[in-house]
Amino acid sequence: MAGILATTALAFTACSTQETEAAPESAAPVETTTVTQTEDGVSDKSSGNTPNPTGSAPDQGGDTSTAETGGASTSSSERGDNGDESRLRQDMTAEIYNNPSPGSTFMAAGEQATTCIYGDGYGLNLIAAGPNTSCDFAKAVFNQQTEGLNASEDNIRDHLQPNIKAKSPATGKTYDLSCSTQDDVVVCTGGNNAKIYMY
Repeated sequence: MAGILATTALAFTACSTQETEAAPESAAPVETTTVTQTEDGVSDKSSGNTPNPTGSAPDQGGDTSTAETGGASTSSSERGDNGDESRLRQDMTAEIYNNPSPGSTFMAAGEQATTCIYGDGYGLNLIAAGPNTSCDFAKAVFNQQTEGLNASEDNIRDHLQPNIKAKSPATGKTYDLSCSTQDDVVVCTGGNNAKIYMY
């Protein structure tokens, strides 16, 4: 019996010595990241883990929006905390994760939208046309906003023109549009009730 206790004590001492000797070798902490996802593939916004497929820096000072006042365009900064803006970003992110093809439709903040361009640089993954907008016109607006930019180096949000003119391939007319960022989604509106989303 004494031999068994001595052997057990020796084994216990040997094991505890190995553990203390191994500790200095693995003293560096291991960093871990937790990502929470909902059923539709969009991360839980309340956890702070909202995906950012645009590669742009998180908005620190609020979002810029453009308001029309008597024909003059003014810019104001507003936080993207209202439900429509958050929903728009969530819908655009969900569509990106669906790996859409041009021509597919989805809901963007309660309005039907059509995927026009998927994955084309400029810090964007998806260009979509609103319910009263053709993809050809959405592409014309996209081309106006990205003219002179480098697709692999420039982020459209850093060079966003608040007011542009774009020619509609369908009507042959040139239309004025106002563009702003709403919760990291570039939204251009104008013309004949056109709405273009870029995210």
